[in-house]
Amino acid sequence: MKKVLRVLAICIIGIHSTYGQVFPETFTSSVCSNCAPSGYSIVSGEPAISNIVGYPGVSWAFGVPEPPSKNEVLFPNANGVFVSLKSIGNQSAKVSVVSGGFVPGFQYTLKYYVLSSKEQSTHYGTSATLRVATTDQFPAIIATKVTTFDASNIHQWLLQELTFTATNAQLEFTLYGACNAGTGYVNFDIYSRPFTCKIPGGQVKFIRDSDVTPFSCATENLYENVQLPIPPGAQVIWKKNPDVAWGTLTTQQASQASPLPVGQYYYAFYKGENISYECYNTEMSSAAFSFNVTETQATLKSNSAAINCVDQSSFNLKSQEAQSPYEVRWFNNDSHVGPMIADPTQAPIGSYYAFYFNPNGNCYSTNKALLSSAFSVTAATICCNNPNNPSSQIALSGSNANIACPMQTADLTSFLPQPLSLPPNTVIEWFTSPDHTTGKVDNPAAVTTGTYYVFAHDLTYGCYNTNVSTSYINVTTPCAAPELSVSLDIDGLNFNEGAERDFVINLHETAGFGTNGNVSFRINKIGAFDITYPTSSGVSGVFGGINNTNGNWSFSEDDNFITASSNVALPASSVSVIGFKIKRKADKPAGITQNLTAVIVTNSGGEKNGYNNAVVTAVSTN
Repeated sequence: MKKVLRVLAICIIGIHSTYGQVFPETFTSSVCSNCAPSGYSIVSGEPAISNIVGYPGVSWAFGVPEPPSKNEVLFPNANGVFVSLKSIGNQSAKVSVVSGGFVPGFQYTLKYYVLSSKEQSTHYGTSATLRVATTDQFPAIIATKVTTFDASNIHQWLLQELTFTATNAQLEFTLYGACNAGTGYVNFDIYSRPFTCKIPGGQVKFIRDSDVTPFSCATENLYENVQLPIPPGAQVIWKKNPDVAWGTLTTQQASQASPLPVGQYYYAFYKGENISYECYNTEMSSAAFSFNVTETQATLKSNSAAINCVDQSSFNLKSQEAQSPYEVRWFNNDSHVGPMIADPTQAPIGSYYAFYFNPNGNCYSTNKALLSSAFSVTAATICCNNPNNPSSQIALSGSNANIACPMQTADLTSFLPQPLSLPPNTVIEWFTSPDHTTGKVDNPAAVTTGTYYVFAHDLTYGCYNTNVSTSYINVTTPCAAPELSVSLDIDGLNFNEGAERDFVINLHETAGFGTNGNVSFRINKIGAFDITYPTSSGVSGVFGGINNTNGNWSFSEDDNFITASSNVALPASSVSVIGFKIKRKADKPAGITQNLTAVIVTNSGGEKNGYNNAVVTAVSTN
């Protein structure tokens, strides 16, 4: 139903626009001779009111079509009558009418119909004239329209238009005809609303043709964007469509216009002011004003600040607002949900979000604040820490020291988080007491047995990250285990055919502790050489002769390795020498290089560290 009513409203507006000014009709009287329509005056001759048949004393020789005004929607010419003007040469019956309501300077177009007719014994009228003049004592002719008839257009109503610019509020309209040869007739059919009106000055001009607002609830006074002056006798009206037939905004609607979606506009027209008919500057307006919403984030000077919590307990958020015509409101969430920050000038540590706010419409410039509109008040010092908050503790990578032998001390700093971020002039300190009252550690990189608690200490303000530390390292008794390493000595690494050499494996104990249990190592077998060994102690031919301890070792083999295991413990800080022989195999060609590897078996003799338990030596055939 609403759609139907809207269409009907548009139709009525269109009718009112088309049939605006009331003009004396030519069909307000019945058929008569030597008469004029109501409101008209006889200027000369004997005008008449006729119909398609004729009028008293005159019958048309051929049928005359019904006048167009008979089919008008409003106030139709029910009797189908019209004005007939008889002409003898240039001597024509004339009628005139005075009409008012014109605005000087406005352009008007009068639409009317004319028809040429004849009696059986007469000629057709050859021209019909409509003249517009002032009503002064000495009238001035403003405009004249002469319609000429010929064989192609007789016996039909011809639509005519006469455009003129009004010079006075009242004007006189005179109707007459002519017949070049003898007697003829011309006829006029003028409806009561024949005018279209055009205000001069072209399209409405703007100071600016667009505006953007961050607020969906904002309004715009459209009138303030119109460039002055406007044509005399006119006013500016606004529509949401460029067609003049569209509905007009009320003054209040235009002065408080809401934003439109992108691509839609408000259209301005000049309209005749305080007149009884519709008069516009144009039927289609190109004076389009754009008023849109652009979601806008509040602009800040920066996005973070730090306070020390000693002489600064809060921060002034207002100081970070960039210059703006909009009110700024602060919230502790990015969706302006719940109460706003009551006093942004005293904001404690936390995260805050700024929004532009329109108090007139009670709306925000965005529903979701981005990080550019976020502000973080952080702790510049550990004095701001909550000592009861677990997050105030320094998170260590472990709680027990893993001493790598033969080292006898632990490095507490290796358990600190990396990277470690500390406020300015703040250091890490270790204590043997959990409340940093006693036992400060001078060298945390080398501590012995004990439990050590870590703290962050602000040297500027004297405060610690927490009163009691729950982050600690337990350092157990330093290790007392042997440390073994292996090396290989040989006089040459290149072997001719049939060559054989001695080589020795040296086992070094470097920690100062004798071994606990058997020590084992193994040598890999390599394909181009045979490796053998004596089972008793003797002298190996290396570096001119070296005593070996083979008698203290047991040997075993498999397809891949030779394994030697000690029968006695290796003394502290000793070197044990085990001798072997290596010989190039007779069937192996020159150019072969292979790695001879000796490896101490893991945990041999109670050793805990295996980082230096292998030696690799490359031997080649010549």
